[in-house]
Amino acid sequence: MDQSDFDPPTEVLRGLLSVFPSAHSARWSILRGGRTNRSWRVDTDDTTLVVKLFSECAANPLFPNDPDLEARGLGDLKSQSFAPDLLETFQTALGPCIIY
Repeated sequence: MDQSDFDPPTEVLRGLLSVFPSAHSARWSILRGGRTNRSWRVDTDDTTLVVKLFSECAANPLFPNDPDLEARGLGDLKSQSFAPDLLETFQTALGPCIIY
């Protein structure tokens, strides 16, 4: 595994900065786990975010790999204080991203 496995792709970084300009000097850490998608913890000076890049390749054999359904589910659970708050979604050439 080389450093590129840990660093966010440029398109993901650009997408995050377009909605959270304060994240320009953020510290990114890869979040392990998951079978299909890549996720990072992003620590800024004033908050912690999670950025999830959905793979547009083969479907996950266990669960649907649908960013729209995940975003909707996070929205539905917001009033329950059961899931993280969905903050933003954006599209990249590598696939869709959600930020929570």
